[in-house]
Amino acid sequence: MSVFAVLASRSMARKSSNSRRLGLLGLLLAPALALGGEFIRDALADCSVWNPHPVESETIRYEGGCTDGLATGDGVVLWYQHGEQAQRVEGGFVAGKLEGQGHLIWVSGHEYRGEFKDSEFHGIGTFSWPDGTLYEGRFVNGERHGSGRHSAPNGQIYEGPYYRGDRHGEGKCYAPGYGWQICRWFKGERIDEGLAA
Repeated sequence: MSVFAVLASRSMARKSSNSRRLGLLGLLLAPALALGGEFIRDALADCSVWNPHPVESETIRYEGGCTDGLATGDGVVLWYQHGEQAQRVEGGFVAGKLEGQGHLIWVSGHEYRGEFKDSEFHGIGTFSWPDGTLYEGRFVNGERHGSGRHSAPNGQIYEGPYYRGDRHGEGKCYAPGYGWQICRWFKGERIDEGLAA
């Protein structure tokens, strides 16, 4: 799994305090969170891209501009784990790092479209899960942080603040049949009397 899978598991594994986690993906990626970043090189293209969270047995294929051995301008990176494609990312690169608008698709069906900084989700973006769950909002250093909107396939919606990946503060919650209500969260846990969203 690539840097982007690590980012996804870190920032998206908790869709809400009572939702299921990405499970095995999170377990597979846990060792990678302890490693520091490094450039990973596509030997055929003789070009490198930044990987802030390297994982063992990871390789890439890069297509795009390259200056001084680093990805530059618009490009596409295919990330492989143990020889199997895991993700595809398209976007703009500056000195090997994904910067600005980008689009990331996992073979699992997860998808991120939005802003990147230093190859991490940073700025405004949209993250979707294969089951139709959707988060739209702000990211900081790879995590949901700031205002955002989370909508689930069952019709439940949360609109409000996130802090370091968790719902945190006062927001609005919608549940079919109950309508909108004020809801309060603390580090991902609902702390008021309302229905869990």
